[in-house]
Amino acid sequence: MRRPRREDVRRAGPLAIRAGTDDRVRGNGAAAEGRPLWRRSPVEPAKPPAAEPLYRGKVILLTDRRCASACLDFADFVRLLPNATHVGLPTSADSVYMEVRPVDLPSGVERLGLPVKVYRDRLRGHNEPYVPHVMYEGDINDTAAVEAWLLTKLSS
Repeated sequence: MRRPRREDVRRAGPLAIRAGTDDRVRGNGAAAEGRPLWRRSPVEPAKPPAAEPLYRGKVILLTDRRCASACLDFADFVRLLPNATHVGLPTSADSVYMEVRPVDLPSGVERLGLPVKVYRDRLRGHNEPYVPHVMYEGDINDTAAVEAWLLTKLSS
């Protein structure tokens, strides 16, 4: 089975994937031309969904302090939903820097970590955790207790 060509992925994918593919092509071109830096095209920040949600049920986002990285990216979108309630414990936090590249120092004694990408215009701040709308005071690792607590919160 042949690997799909970049053009096939670009044509078939959603708009965000297409834009990302185009940007990577431009980035590869910059490297080939000897330009050390390349800036990704601006991406519009996420906007809250329409006032009338398509899903009318309750959306519950349950987090603890281990929610980091992709979990925080997911929380960024879920918390925009008008029918979403964030419950549990505060999340971890992350910086706007990502994809760290290790670089050995000339001495060979130490290594630096250099981020090669940065989020721009992210709604959540730099090193900012999410604090739930409703805090859980018990042991978050006690599944039965969390489920019972959630059922009382959902019924009210």
